[in-house]
Amino acid sequence: MRRSASGSRVSDQSPSPSPPRSQSVATMEDDVELLLPRYDPSSQPGKREKSRLRSAENVIHFIPLLLLLCVVILWLFSHSVSFQANLLRFSHPSEGSYAPLGTMIEVKRPGSSTRITTTLLDSLMILFRNKHILLPIFAFIAIPLSALHLSLTLTSFRLKNHVFRLEALANVVHTRFEARQIWEESRQDAVSLLRLKSRYFVPSFILSCIVSIAVITSTSFSHQGLNPSLKSSFASVKSSWMRVTATSIVVYGLLFLYSPVPMFLSAIFGYTPTLRHLITFLSLGIEVYIIAITGLGLVVSVVEERYGFDAVKEGTGLMKGRRITGLALAGVFVFLSSWIGHGMEKLAKELDVDSSSGSWWRSVVLSGGWDGWKLVCMYGAEVVLSYVVVTVFYCECRKRHGNSDSDVADEEGLAI
Repeated sequence: MRRSASGSRVSDQSPSPSPPRSQSVATMEDDVELLLPRYDPSSQPGKREKSRLRSAENVIHFIPLLLLLCVVILWLFSHSVSFQANLLRFSHPSEGSYAPLGTMIEVKRPGSSTRITTTLLDSLMILFRNKHILLPIFAFIAIPLSALHLSLTLTSFRLKNHVFRLEALANVVHTRFEARQIWEESRQDAVSLLRLKSRYFVPSFILSCIVSIAVITSTSFSHQGLNPSLKSSFASVKSSWMRVTATSIVVYGLLFLYSPVPMFLSAIFGYTPTLRHLITFLSLGIEVYIIAITGLGLVVSVVEERYGFDAVKEGTGLMKGRRITGLALAGVFVFLSSWIGHGMEKLAKELDVDSSSGSWWRSVVLSGGWDGWKLVCMYGAEVVLSYVVVTVFYCECRKRHGNSDSDVADEEGLAI
């Protein structure tokens, strides 16, 4: 064998047959495997790793049941908080404290029912009556809250999809070494995504608490015949933010604990597509019911000075007799939120904004454009409208169940 001037190999004798392509590919794979560390299941570290994985898989199956058990225990042993002066002011007002609104507020007997159309009509009347309060709340609080939500969706969409792709790729690679490298990169991106969301959490939570307390307070005053002002609505934020924060933690905790339950049930009982669809439908109904009772619990924490599990428990009791109406109202707002969120994700997919492209305002104004601002306005209006409707629904449920709680508080000497 010799080389020509051009560098090509020239055989002195007859050319020998080249090895088959499959053999060369196999040789390359063998060479790569020699460079990578081998995983031997029969070795002592391999046995420990296998045992640890088996134990982790067994524990994962029992996590949802343990979480539900903890929720039930906390629910049963949660203690009630005594009523204060504001509870008596909202649930058992004295005579002459307000003028009735005529046909807008209809006092029902405990056995009577209120149509869902009445709830919606009363909500619309309160919207027009309190426009001098709700419009500034919408413009200066709900719009920035919606802009933050859209900015988070735009900036985190690429990173979130990258994490999902890495997790899917780690399950199909051939070697354990490659899987570990991919999982390590996925964990780093997940930490970056968590840091990105943490930067948005504090301002979003503060704005959400302010808009919820202000809208709920003004709506409850207006439903009782009082004339609320913008100053009185924002003054209630100072006295109610701690209760709302505690109740919000419980609400997010309940939704977080329930989130793995549908996947757990689908993995156990989803043998056929029909069963999987049935489990999905039932899980969605339960989730909407949880959202309905926690929404009432949030209103209770603002109006009645209850908080945490006690507020959610009171909201569950108030829904007795009107669960279908509560489910319908919660389902409508869940659908609206999902539809707007789908529009934001679709916009994020089209724009493909990088998380390091700039500030949140830049990502909304320059990247989102007119379509982004339409979604921002729709989301802000949905937030304000949902709090108004839920507060009106709470007031109707409270009137339907009577004022027995305030009477008991008065007899025990808790009233002032």
